[in-house]
This record gives sequence, structure tokens and C-alpha cells, in this order.
Amino acid sequence: MRAGFIEDLARIKQRVRTVRFSYHFDLFLTVGGEITPVPSPSGLRTPRVFLSRRTVTGEIRIGNDDASAASDPVTFLRQTIHMAVADLISRIAARDATVDADADLRKIALLVDEEPAPGARPAPDTPAAERMSQ
Repeated sequence: MRAGFIEDLARIKQRVRTVRFSYHFDLFLTVGGEITPVPSPSGLRTPRVFLSRRTVTGEIRIGNDDASAASDPVTFLRQTIHMAVADLISRIAARDATVDADADLRKIALLVDEEPAPGARPAPDTPAAERMSQ
């Protein structure tokens, strides 16, 4: 894993803990490595919605090969988590008409819209003017 990946994961966890969703999310994140390989493709596994408990569960798996191949592993991490949570929100909305899925989707925008961690390097395709202002 490249620098910034683990640090950004800690930032994501800290920020998401303060967000109130329609349902309780019980997610397990597995990041593959040499000891515990995670087969591709990265993404959501074993999603389950429990209407009576207002809980949704799942495992987000990120393969080492997928993260290493990404031009920006931190962005890959954020996008993978965002897509998995958006998928879970859609599953909830499909089963519970009382849920405002759009409101919950807006709440997870922080996963992809938040500024990178302090000291993180901008993506190579970021224009020079933007890099200088960061």
C-alpha cells in the first residue's frame, strides 16, 4: 500500500462516525495484502438489510492488487467505500419506502468530496495551479 492509505482510512472512519443515517451501518472492511489476500474485484460482499432492526451489514473488500494498480490508492479507497455504501443505501430504499435515500446519499458525499489528508500529494492529473494552492 502506498503512503496515505491507512491514514486516510482512519480519517474516513472518524468522519463517518458522526453521520446519522436512516439505518445503522455495520460494515467490515478488509484490505488485502500479502498475508491476507483479497481476490479481485474490490467492492461490496454479503450485503444484508434487516428491516426490523433498521440495520444493514456488509463487507467491503479491497484487493492489494487493485489498490496498487490504482494511480491514486487513496482516491480508489474512497471511491470503493462510497460505491459500497451507496449500494447499501439503494438496497435499503428498495425494501423500506420510508427511507429518504437521497438524503443518505448526500451524507456520504464526504467520502469523495472531502479534501485529502494533510501532507497527501495531489493526483498527477491535478492542474499545476490547483497543486500550488493545496
